[in-house]
Order: sequence, then structure tokens, then C-alpha cells
Amino acid sequence: MGGVARKKRKGSDADIRRKASRLHGAPPKGWIRTLRQSRGISLRRLGERVGVAGNSVHDSEKREQEGGISLNQLHRFARALDCDLHYTFVSRKARR
Repeated sequence: MGGVARKKRKGSDADIRRKASRLHGAPPKGWIRTLRQSRGISLRRLGERVGVAGNSVHDSEKREQEGGISLNQLHRFARALDCDLHYTFVSRKARR
């Protein structure tokens, strides 16, 4: 096999996104799952509120945890969980 050797990566893109979200204050299992479980809401019930099946809620929770969920989906889940979604950019430079 005459392929070119590839440089080994330290973790998948999902691992990198997951680590980055932890650094920025997101719960390890994501906001959707954390809020759903803390409020005692089943996958099925949250799915009814969002208008999707329970297994779709599970898939969305997993995508959020991996850093692959869209803002539109986050807004839908925030409304279903009676929450506001705040999307912010915070400068890394110290303010003077």
C-alpha cells in the first residue's frame, strides 16, 4: 500500500469540541440533558414539547455534548425548557 503516512491526531474533533465546551462553563453532559434531568422531564415529554420523538431528543443531547448542535435547535429546546438562550462572545484580552 503506497499511501502517505498521516500525522496522528490527539483526539477527534468531537473530543476537542467537548473539552472546549467544558472550559467555557457548559455542564459535561450538556445543558439540555442537565436541565431535563434536573426537572424530572422524560425524553418523550421533552420531545412532545419540542415536536420531535424522544429518540430525537436523545440525539440532540448527544450532538450538544459533542459540540455539533445548531443554535436553532438550542433555541427550540430552551423554549421547551422555559429558558432563555444567551449566545455571547467574551474577549480573551484583559480590559483596560
